[in-house]
Amino acid sequence: MKKGVFLVVTSTLLLAGSAQASVGWAQSFSIGAVNQVEWLGGVGSAHGLNKAVFEQIQQFSNARTEVSALQRQTGRLVQNATASGLIGPSTSRQEATVSGVQGFLAYGGKSPLTGAIQILDGTFVNQVAKPEGVGAVSGTQRYAGLQEQNLSTPNGTGLQSQSVEIVQRANIMGVKTDPVVTNTVDLQLGQLQIAN
Repeated sequence: MKKGVFLVVTSTLLLAGSAQASVGWAQSFSIGAVNQVEWLGGVGSAHGLNKAVFEQIQQFSNARTEVSALQRQTGRLVQNATASGLIGPSTSRQEATVSGVQGFLAYGGKSPLTGAIQILDGTFVNQVAKPEGVGAVSGTQRYAGLQEQNLSTPNGTGLQSQSVEIVQRANIMGVKTDPVVTNTVDLQLGQLQIAN
């Protein structure tokens, strides 16, 4: 049985409290996970589970400049694999890579400018294989994520939000052929706002 979860969560805050009332802010995260169960046959079963949950929140408020901001990113990845059967091998494998970035900039002064960006990318693969025998193998992968940000300046207010839910399921039961089931999802979301 192979199992691995790699989770990196980073955030950055850049503030310039000068007379121009500028604020810049960014958050990012990255998840890489593999869950694999291999069963060679015999009495019993094998089971593997990965779970990664995160939440990032950043908040800023300046009463003097009337600038306030909020950023929030959340995500939940669950990978589940089961294999059994008296005869023949079984394999269940789930792979996921997910990353997201969001940031904004508010610049005051003579030429005020406000901008915000959100990017959410991911690749999800769920595969089950049951060659050479009777038995059962299943795999499930689920990801739910949310990005939201709100920026308010004396010149206006902006709000961006994007969310996604992905569910992949595959099952093979009681066959003597060599079936393989593969689910693949490529995800690319992006938003950009600029106001002058």
